[in-house]
Amino acid sequence: VGYCIQHSESITISEYLTLELNGKILYRPTVHYAYHPCDAAVVSMHELMMREWNLQPKLRIMENDIISGIDELGVLLMGHGKNAWWYGSQLSIEETRMLIPNQNATTLQVAASVLAATVWTIKNLNKGYCEPEDLPYDFILDIAGQYLGPMPGIQSDWKPTEGRSPLFKSDMDLNNIWSFRNFLLK
Repeated sequence: VGYCIQHSESITISEYLTLELNGKILYRPTVHYAYHPCDAAVVSMHELMMREWNLQPKLRIMENDIISGIDELGVLLMGHGKNAWWYGSQLSIEETRMLIPNQNATTLQVAASVLAATVWTIKNLNKGYCEPEDLPYDFILDIAGQYLGPMPGIQSDWKPTEGRSPLFKSDMDLNNIWSFRNFLLK
C-alpha cells in the first residue's frame, strides 16, 4: 500500500525536464511521489479506517519507540538507457539519534533539506521565490548530506511489463514499456 502525497514539484520538475523543439514537446516526464510506511503504520491506518476515522481515546507521542531500521528517501528514475536508477538517502535510526536524540530518520531527512534551503535563501535574499529544482544541488547536498547517511545510486533491471501476476488484469502497452498505463493495477 503506497500513499499518494501531493507536491507542487510533481508539476514543476516535469516542466523543468520537458524538452521542446520549435514549440513541439519531445519529452515530458511523469513525476509522482509515493510513500510506503512500515507495516505497523499500515495496520494502524487500517484500524483507524475501521474506527470510521475516530481517533483512539488514548493517544501517545512516539519518541524512542523505534528501535531499529532505516528510512530510504530518494528518487527513482525510470525509462532511460540504464533502465531504472534509484538515488537517495538510507538513514538509520541509530545514525539519526547520534545526531539528534529522540528523533526519527524521516524527520531528519526532511529537516536537513529545509535547513539547506534556508541557508541558501539567507545567502541569496535577492533571488525571490524559487522552486527546489532551481536551487544548486551541490550547495544543498553539501549541507543536507551531513545528515542523510549513506547516499547510494543503485541500478535496477526491473521493467513494469515483466513479472506481472496473472491475478491482475493487464492492459499493457508493449510498444512503450514505460507508459504510465503499464504501472496500473486493476
